[in-house]
Amino acid sequence: MLLILMVCNFSSCDNDDTKELEVEIILNKVIYIVFNDSERYQFSWDVESEEHHDFKYSLLLGTTGDNLEVKAKNLEQKYYDVKELEVGTTYYWQVEVIHRGITKKSHISVYKVYDVNDNSLK
Repeated sequence: MLLILMVCNFSSCDNDDTKELEVEIILNKVIYIVFNDSERYQFSWDVESEEHHDFKYSLLLGTTGDNLEVKAKNLEQKYYDVKELEVGTTYYWQVEVIHRGITKKSHISVYKVYDVNDNSLK
């Protein structure tokens, strides 16, 4: 009977939802890309972790810091291209790292879309 209790204790530790994912999420600068008459904005990030895992990522995006919505989820790469951003709009973005049901969010970063033809910015 003691052996059964020990096995249950070990298995419950593996499924402990209170564990924190030990990663550092670094949000990179958003890059404006024009290629073959197609415009897009590339959101990218880096993840530092002592353990190498197959992480999944979600990109959250919104026009205020408190209305972020999932733009893309279950990403395997550490970037995502967005086409439909409006000039003159400020966007707030965040990344979630997910591993075995445990999620950690980055800080929220800000990106403003400028008109690339606006000479007053030069």
